[in-house]
Amino acid sequence: MVIAADPEDFTRFILLGRRRGEAILDHGMYVSMRESRHIKGRYTVNLQDLMQYRTYPDGLYTCYSNYDPKGKLDADAIYCGMLPPQVQIQIPLSALLPCDKNGGRIEGLYVAGKAVSATRNVFPSIRMQPDLMHQGAVLGGLLAESLKKGIYPEQMDAQERRNFLLELTDDPLTLPCRASGKKDGFPYAPSDRRRLKEQVDAITASSRSHWVDVPFLYEEKEESEILSIAAAPSEEVLPLLLKRLETEAPGKPECTEQEALRIRLLELCLWHGNREAFTSMGNDPAEEMSAFVFRELSRGMLPEREGSTMCAQLLPDHGVMPETVYRLNLLGRSGRRGILPVFRKVLELLLASDRDYEDIHKGIYHYIESFAYAAEHSKNVDPKVSREFIPMLRSLTELPEFRDCLRADRQVELMTERLQILLLVLGRALAGLGDSQGRMRLQELEKEPAGLAIRLSARKALEEAGKMQGKTDKIW
Repeated sequence: MVIAADPEDFTRFILLGRRRGEAILDHGMYVSMRESRHIKGRYTVNLQDLMQYRTYPDGLYTCYSNYDPKGKLDADAIYCGMLPPQVQIQIPLSALLPCDKNGGRIEGLYVAGKAVSATRNVFPSIRMQPDLMHQGAVLGGLLAESLKKGIYPEQMDAQERRNFLLELTDDPLTLPCRASGKKDGFPYAPSDRRRLKEQVDAITASSRSHWVDVPFLYEEKEESEILSIAAAPSEEVLPLLLKRLETEAPGKPECTEQEALRIRLLELCLWHGNREAFTSMGNDPAEEMSAFVFRELSRGMLPEREGSTMCAQLLPDHGVMPETVYRLNLLGRSGRRGILPVFRKVLELLLASDRDYEDIHKGIYHYIESFAYAAEHSKNVDPKVSREFIPMLRSLTELPEFRDCLRADRQVELMTERLQILLLVLGRALAGLGDSQGRMRLQELEKEPAGLAIRLSARKALEEAGKMQGKTDKIW
């Protein structure tokens, strides 16, 4: 990472790039970041929009890309095992209309290119060069047409603007699964609840929630029942999930097809569930999931990822984790006291392993990060449970690799910055729980030789420690 506006950090970045690799004399001058800045627009496109195939009354153009993030994501959906599909995604005109810091429209100003108003988590799907060239042509043509009329593009009648865009390019401004006549906006209006029940009933053990095993040019044109259910309102879908769960008897411990289906339903219940909903049940999904994960861990080693890693790169890019880690993160969101023995067992296995961070199947990075994720999310449910994570987080921050990643002679190594990010995440979780060791780790990251991005992030985490407000909304 680099702070492009800081000459000293930019120099550090270029020098590290020249030192990295064998027989490479010069990596060139880095004149532009792959992803730098985004505007805040009247609307901000997010990952939920992609997963729900959202279309808009002011739809402007359509993008398509394989989901290929660079660096670290933070969407809860990804941490809980729902990796975005390779699909078309529509961008509205309102995402190109900049706002001031009070949310007011900056009249007459438009932004083209990758600075479109979008979250980090959805950006990989909208950044490809052909789509940005298309965007520029469409926006330019629309501006020219509106100027002829003496108005701004957003002031044009919506249907008139759409008709003009349809004549201007071959973009139909529809998405594949929208061909059935759904209106612009989110899929689940009250009248669509019957469809929601159909999707819950359609879940199988093999329902797709990952697309990292498909070719780069593959395009998903069907709605995924898993993603549709995940993006639906919890108050509408959770009763349907719980009812389906009641009809599915537990399978054998060897994870038969029936057991796999039940685990899939438990995962979705934990995604949507809350303590009140589960307390009213005879069988708590968090308790059943804890028992399942504990059985996985009883084999004496951390389970490795069983699914594909074809499109994954060096961790933590892409959010490709062992399946057990997704379940640990879901358990962390539940905030139930029964999850603590599971995490203590994971810690025991972590401390006894060689911790190969570069092996994507082993997912050591994500196993460690799951402790911070669980501590921060369980705090919103039961602060007493979250404080039980303090000694476990402390043990993790004391691992030798986290001392080594702050040494000056280790900065050129590819894994160093990623370990610094992981230490930052652990320290932030500890500091947020009021622990002095967490603040100490963040203070260490504020100093050289870490890059400026790490130092500024550590400073921000220190400033926010003790002031964090509990949030229950899912981060899309």
